Amino acid sequence: KYGIMNFIPSKFSLNGHQTFPMRYGWLEKICINLIDRYQLDTFDIDLIGHEELITNYGLGKNMAESLRFWLKSCDIIEMNFSAKTAKFTPFALSIFGNNGSDPYLENIETIWYLHWKIIQNNHLNFTWYWYFNHFTISNFDRSHLVEEILSTIGKVKADITSQQSVKRDVDCFVRSYIAPSPQSVYTAEDVLECPLTELNLIRKVYGNALNAKRDFQDGIPDELFLRSIDNLRNNSGITANTITVETLLNSPYSPGANFLLSREALTEKLENISNISENSI
Repeated sequence: KYGIMNFIPSKFSLNGHQTFPMRYGWLEKICINLIDRYQLDTFDIDLIGHEELITNYGLGKNMAESLRFWLKSCDIIEMNFSAKTAKFTPFALSIFGNNGSDPYLENIETIWYLHWKIIQNNHLNFTWYWYFNHFTISNFDRSHLVEEILSTIGKVKADITSQQSVKRDVDCFVRSYIAPSPQSVYTAEDVLECPLTELNLIRKVYGNALNAKRDFQDGIPDELFLRSIDNLRNNSGITANTITVETLLNSPYSPGANFLLSREALTEKLENISNISENSI
């Protein structure tokens, strides 16, 4: 049911991020500048072009390309290349727009939404999508992830990418969830870590070893939890009115897999949903 052919998209890319994880200030500054200052929901694509980002935001060319990538990956903008325009998505406007719920990205709930948006985008963020839907091992290192991804892709798309491409993608993925150590910070820009590190989903243990222990996860909005269940139903073809706890815990697209929830955490979340819905769910 969840075979390889079913979950590898027909088209996907690696390294669109130019090896830069998303950083605090990137999404917020673009949205505040264009939505709040200029009152623009739809705008000329040149306003987030390389030249504009380099001149007005102090970014290098590769970092500017990375910012554009994360704007698309996080479902902040949609681009219409034929019309040379871009527009902010309803999600972006609800968070970062006028009267948005979290324009300065201060709430852990918003970061959970960004995490979920990223891992749903299997075309742009294959490693993120693959890891939080199909990789089930708690203790690993970067080389382990590279080998597993190459093996997975090779069974269907042997010519799609090189080992170096996967290595770079895995490196960016890991750095998205683990804050840089003081020894690895060389510039002021390096201090601006990725918001996803706040979720504490992946931890550095010792040496090159990493750990992703399933646990209670603070701050997951109830609405997002329910969306993840609906997404599971849609992607898995579930039409029944009931879903087993095991499916919600371990299946691809499940809240258990997407948010690394332990069985106890999932059960607690389900009980809470039942209470606030007055047992209608």
